[in-house]
Formats: sequence, structure tokens, C-alpha cells
Amino acid sequence: IDQINMAALRALLLLTFATAAYGVNWSVCGTKEDQICPTTAVSLKPDPPVHGHQVSVSVECTASKETAKAVNTIEVFLGPFRLETFKDDYCHEIKCPAPAGKRDLIIKKELPKEAPVGTQVTLHSEIKDEKDEVISCTVITLEIKMDKYGNVTLA
Repeated sequence: IDQINMAALRALLLLTFATAAYGVNWSVCGTKEDQICPTTAVSLKPDPPVHGHQVSVSVECTASKETAKAVNTIEVFLGPFRLETFKDDYCHEIKCPAPAGKRDLIIKKELPKEAPVGTQVTLHSEIKDEKDEVISCTVITLEIKMDKYGNVTLA
């Protein structure tokens, strides 16, 4: 797996951990009115995910206009420190040109049995089109903990 795909997998895993324990934990960054397709829902199957098994992450939005081409820039923070920034082709997961209306991005990945414990992690995802207009911007913040039984949970 190359560095970009590994970084995308790590960001997906962080998103998965963020939504696992108490339902979806996310917010729209910036102003919804300034976004072409602000996120309206995030869900998982299974919820909560099971380490070592496949999870399906569904991200929904309703676009006000067509998107021909876009790039998703994802920044991953550990506490106040940015660990990495990477870019992914939005049209790799969503068929472009993507028409106005409801969009569903579904990503399926297998979760590892290990997880970082005791840290606050923030994931900032901003998708921009070729005209530099914001399609969607979402922030997820979580703290990964382990309960007395050794299960990974979120606070």
C-alpha cells in the first residue's frame, strides 16, 4: 500500500473510531450555506464496529449543484499537533460528474485489532472542486480510551 492509500486508511479508521461508541460524533465546519454539499448524516454498519472485521461508513449530503472534479484534503491532529495532511480524489468514490441532489459516499474497510489509546484525535476533511469552492467540510474530535474490560471506547 502506498503512502497516500495508507494515510486515507488511517483517516477512515479515525472516522470509524469517532462514530463508534455513542453514535456519530461530527460537525460541519465553516458555514453550511457556503458549501455545495454539506454533510447531513454519517452512519456505520455494524455500529459499533468490531475490531478485525469489515465496517461500512456512509456519509450523506445533499448537493446544490453538479460536481465535475474535486479533491478531499484531510488533516489528522493528535492533540494540538498535526500528524499528517493528505489529498484524495473525491471522484474516486463518487462517480463524477456528480449531479445535484442527495449523495452517498460508502467506504468499506477492515478494522485492525489495535487502536491508539488515551489520545485526543481530530480529523478535518475539506472537499473543494476545481474552482476552489467548498463542497463539504467536516470535523470529528474524539478521545480514545480503554474500559476496564480492555474494550476500546470513546469519551
